[in-house]
Amino acid sequence: MGIFLIMIVIVMIAVSLVIYLFIKGIIQSKVLVIVGSVLGGTALFVWVAMFFNFHSVSLINESLGHFKIGEKFEGDHTFAENTQFSHPKQRVYMEKENQDFVVSVDQHHRVTSIYNQSKQKNLQTSKGVKIGEDYSSVIQTYGEQFKKLWFVEGYSKGIQYQDQSNGIILEFFFNDNKLVLIELRSKRK
Repeated sequence: MGIFLIMIVIVMIAVSLVIYLFIKGIIQSKVLVIVGSVLGGTALFVWVAMFFNFHSVSLINESLGHFKIGEKFEGDHTFAENTQFSHPKQRVYMEKENQDFVVSVDQHHRVTSIYNQSKQKNLQTSKGVKIGEDYSSVIQTYGEQFKKLWFVEGYSKGIQYQDQSNGIILEFFFNDNKLVLIELRSKRK
């Protein structure tokens, strides 16, 4: 989102400069139309490249730990609600012995997101990917149909797999090509 705002500011400055030059008679209306078309086309291209993912993979059976998106979250004695982050429409639960594993549920107690930074061996995706694996093995396991994430604060890179028909997103975040965070979440709000 930050790059989009920066681009808007740059376009506004460029448009202001062109209008100023047009008013002073330095440039003609043909140049104004050409410059406007180029700037508009560039803005549209960057917006499409950043915000649209043209790849879709099936994540309908994807899980993290033993949780799946959309399934009912039953009261689990190993989890405690984190009241700091919970609100009436979303409850956030953390594992009691492992606060690096977080499950969020909606008001109907359906799982909406699962967040894992834990190195515990039993916390892995349905395809066996777990924290500490390298970038290339994640891609080898899930395939090339991912979107590279822009601006992943706190991480050197991130990739995203989307199941557009089922509204599920699976994201992997890396530091020094080692997996440090997995997030499985619903795309629907």
